[in-house]
Amino acid sequence: MTTAPPHVTQSRLWVARHAPAVDGAICYGRTDVAVQLAPECAATNLLESYRGDPPRHVWSSPASRCRLVAEHLAASLRVPLTVDAALGELHFGAWEGRLWTVIQTEERAMYEAWMNDWQRLAPPGGERPADIEARVRAWLFALASDGVQWVVAHSGVVRALSVVIEKYSWPDAMRREVPHLSWTEFALAPRDAPAAG
Repeated sequence: MTTAPPHVTQSRLWVARHAPAVDGAICYGRTDVAVQLAPECAATNLLESYRGDPPRHVWSSPASRCRLVAEHLAASLRVPLTVDAALGELHFGAWEGRLWTVIQTEERAMYEAWMNDWQRLAPPGGERPADIEARVRAWLFALASDGVQWVVAHSGVVRALSVVIEKYSWPDAMRREVPHLSWTEFALAPRDAPAAG
């Protein structure tokens, strides 16, 4: 007699990028910046555009452009919210909060070196793609439950998840479009899902 295999609940992540910044000319990763849409409006847009199963948990980057939206989402759905630093955007170090045009002028040699070798070099005091990949990977493998989970974060986090889950190369991940206030779905294979216990 054949025994049916045990049912495995597949985990899914739905990741939303925050609303556009008011001033896109500034270099910002970890820097808190104002955005073009109030958090309650951004949350409403995300709720109305979502097409998956209800989430069990909402996760967020610490940045206010993500956290305030995630708070509205979690409250609307009455599910837990966790803010985790691992879901922060790529850190640009000493360049944070400065105009890109000023960086390009005042630190031309460093900027050009970074642009030409961005996978290996970091901005002064900042992160490389491998750094955001490592912390997103650690967060992913520490998830404590199966089922659907939402994340409100950044384009860098979506691209890091593309590398970790979908095996993108970083150059391919950087070419992936990550529109503001849109959902990106990731399906986790059983081997990627956290073990129960």
